Amino acid sequence: MIRLPIRTLLFSLLLALTSFSFSASALKTKRDQLVAMEAILAELQTHYGMAKFKEKMFGVTYDSLRQKYSGLIQQARTLEEEMGYEAQQERQILPPDEFRQLMVGMVSELRDGHISLFRQGENSATMGFFAAPIGEKLIVTALRKEFLLSGASDTEIRLGDEVLEIDGVSVHDLARRNMLSASGGTFADRWESAITNTVTRFSGNQRLPEDGQRAIVKFRRGEKTYFAHLRWAHSQDLYFAMQRFPAHFQTPFAGIFESDRNVPYGMKGTVRSYFRTGLMKSDAAMVDIGEALNNEIALAKKEAAKIAQTKRPDDVTGLGQRTVKPELEKLTPIHRLPVYVVNHNGKNIGVLRIPSYSPAGGLNGMMAEYKWLAEALSRLQKFSDVLVIDQLSNSGGMVYYVTKLLGLLTISEEPMKTVLVDHKLNETVLNTWKPKHAVDPTTGQHPNHTEYRFWDKYYNDLKQKYANGIEWTGLVAAFDDQMPSLEARPGEVFAAPEGVFSKPILLLNDSLSAS
Repeated sequence: MIRLPIRTLLFSLLLALTSFSFSASALKTKRDQLVAMEAILAELQTHYGMAKFKEKMFGVTYDSLRQKYSGLIQQARTLEEEMGYEAQQERQILPPDEFRQLMVGMVSELRDGHISLFRQGENSATMGFFAAPIGEKLIVTALRKEFLLSGASDTEIRLGDEVLEIDGVSVHDLARRNMLSASGGTFADRWESAITNTVTRFSGNQRLPEDGQRAIVKFRRGEKTYFAHLRWAHSQDLYFAMQRFPAHFQTPFAGIFESDRNVPYGMKGTVRSYFRTGLMKSDAAMVDIGEALNNEIALAKKEAAKIAQTKRPDDVTGLGQRTVKPELEKLTPIHRLPVYVVNHNGKNIGVLRIPSYSPAGGLNGMMAEYKWLAEALSRLQKFSDVLVIDQLSNSGGMVYYVTKLLGLLTISEEPMKTVLVDHKLNETVLNTWKPKHAVDPTTGQHPNHTEYRFWDKYYNDLKQKYANGIEWTGLVAAFDDQMPSLEARPGEVFAAPEGVFSKPILLLNDSLSAS
């Protein structure tokens, strides 16, 4: 089956080609493939708000995509054949799997990192190592020994080796082919993804080699080159086993998105960044604020449990008082956001690591992290002179989360101006913004009557706009819940009542960060 669910992010959308009321057998005629292509284009025309910008920047229009890809469907030709990377095969129709790959390439032409068309399945293939681009080179940054066959080469593969060729084709030529399905917003983003995916392939946007298929890889170490005879291995079975039996499947990549572990360069969204790795190699004194807070939370919950058992509301120590603040028992310990202080040249430098804005548990996870961070930042306010926010290789996430965190860093009486968005009106947007959905995700509270009336008025104004054929909302706050009551000043963030961090802030970011 082919499915096309839609999720909006800023002014884009995510398309997933995994079902769409078209079965695999329904894609075995050219007519049905053309109908499926038109359905994808119809979803884009309805929901995607960047079409005019893409036309201005790249000359890409829905009509040009329709003409190009309907022609390829009629000729039963793949993009690789069209671009001269492969000789054209004699066939009457594209196989369903090749048609799906063609549609991935069609949507990739929009060059937008927030809009992708994914094929069926969640499998990936590896040859037993992870590599990342450093400058113009593709460098081995981690070994995946659970997939790497022993005796594959007379020379042991090591970290830092450069990958030159796979089966006689240079990784740069392979990356140029992968660019056909890369959807990043900039050339650098698409190239980073394309060259990385020469050694690690994902079924969402690439054809996978056969499980166990041989590969001859050429490496360079210093001035010498060597070859390794490897096999492609599919990793889906291992990941399922790791989820069910985590104690029995310890891999170099297990837990790196939840705990502080040394991780390979180039892997996005991991708790440990190369900034932290560099700090740990220095002799700087480090105080772990986050760990201390988590220990206090655990103690507060333990004391609360003792109180509940003894029915003595204040006395858990025999001295008539608690050892930690009782309000800490309401917090959840957080381990994926390291918070620590480093002393350097007489200054106490606070560090907050944010690997992504996509916590487990969705809005509930976000709310737990937000409350924990409010307490952690209040401690940094006392113990540090400056704050470094480390979001190197951050994989992105919820814009709403970012806006709420900005409230903890807003120190002026005047609100902070943030992102404004002009949403494209459609049934999905209107349904999402119905007054019944107006619940503050941070507090879980419904609006009061006055707020509800503002929201109801705003919703009905939008509905009337849409009925009158107006396509756009006009500039409004991005992913905020206060916009209806602040129509004249949308997109403003006010200081959070939980307290603020008011000292200087340095933000670390890099080209591996997403969104």
